[in-house]
Amino acid sequence: MIPCIYLSNIKWSSSNLGSSQGMLSKSTIKKGEVTYHVKMSSYNEIHGVYGIESISEVIASRLARILGIDCADYKLYNACVSKGGKQFWTYLCISKDFTGGRESISFEKAYKLLKLEHETPLEFVKRTGNTYGVYRMFIFDYIINNMDRHGANIELCKNNLKFLPLFDNGNSLYSSTDEERIKNYYYGDSMNVNNFIGSRSLLNNLKEIDLEIGINKLCQKHRQTLFKDLSNVISRDRRDTIWRHIVRRYEHAREICHFQEVKK
Repeated sequence: MIPCIYLSNIKWSSSNLGSSQGMLSKSTIKKGEVTYHVKMSSYNEIHGVYGIESISEVIASRLARILGIDCADYKLYNACVSKGGKQFWTYLCISKDFTGGRESISFEKAYKLLKLEHETPLEFVKRTGNTYGVYRMFIFDYIINNMDRHGANIELCKNNLKFLPLFDNGNSLYSSTDEERIKNYYYGDSMNVNNFIGSRSLLNNLKEIDLEIGINKLCQKHRQTLFKDLSNVISRDRRDTIWRHIVRRYEHAREICHFQEVKK
């Protein structure tokens, strides 16, 4: 059951209080000492909400937990909101602040401030001791086909430059694929995306992995976990396509970089 909430009084912007910029409408809510980040799907004043990025964000978050990837925990809500002088109901995703109260800095900003001469973003990752986490990010982004891991979509703890949990994963898992062509659709393995670290190819980034990486084992039973309460939110065709994609990419990633399956 997707909870219904009223958020008609909150103000929206195209960025949250962190450094991530983007086209999606975002906001924050404070309850006591806890900060929550709220994100809608693609919206414009002519067509209203036309995307499903918030739903893809929740599915990606669930998959991250299954695979043991450190990721912000997003929940899906059906919310009454106001935007552009209109009030309407839409699905959106909400997560607790993933920084845990730590001061953060975007990877892009840290890299520009602290890089050595001619040092690439991946070389900077290795020098600052974040290799294992970035390799896990490479695997996760390939599996979900994350098309937008730009330099502000990665946050570091400012005092030690260690990676914080992944977030803003919603531009993935066929979020931009129209319903009429979703059935049996597949992106292909070698498309270029908006990566900041490594190459623009998610597939080629897998080939950079030279450590044994532990990833939790993916099983058929996890399909139910991924799509819990979503049968009335996205179509069966979309769920089938997403699941086939995840299984195919998981197996392909395991073949390429030989990650170690971990049994939970």
